[in-house]
Amino acid sequence: MRQLNGVTFINDSKGTNGGATAAAIAGYGPQLADGGKVILIAGGDAKGATLHELKKPVTEFTRSVIAFGVDANVIAEAVESILPVTIVDTLRAAVQLASDTAESNDLVLFSPACASFDMYKNFEVRGQAFKDEVAQL
Repeated sequence: MRQLNGVTFINDSKGTNGGATAAAIAGYGPQLADGGKVILIAGGDAKGATLHELKKPVTEFTRSVIAFGVDANVIAEAVESILPVTIVDTLRAAVQLASDTAESNDLVLFSPACASFDMYKNFEVRGQAFKDEVAQL
């Protein structure tokens, strides 16, 4: 979607469940060059899911997780034994933190693992919000 200072930003807002987000991490992770890692931005309404399917790809390919939304704590509980999770209040804060902490060759992946309905009309609107925030960096 966008390259900025050696960091790639990808919108996968349609990743509305743990399986989809796990697949996205596992798909992009091996392609990163020179020590690059995924910085995952996730959040929304997990609709009762535990999101434990995120553990394996997060362990293998992820530098950090930034969570927001009504079920940010569910995301944190799923992966905090692997690496620290930062919970923020807004998508804007998540994008800014990801940008500030990303290293060259990293991939900021917006793949929420949750439904959008806690904060957005649908995943398309949520994805556009991500694109808008990235454009302002």
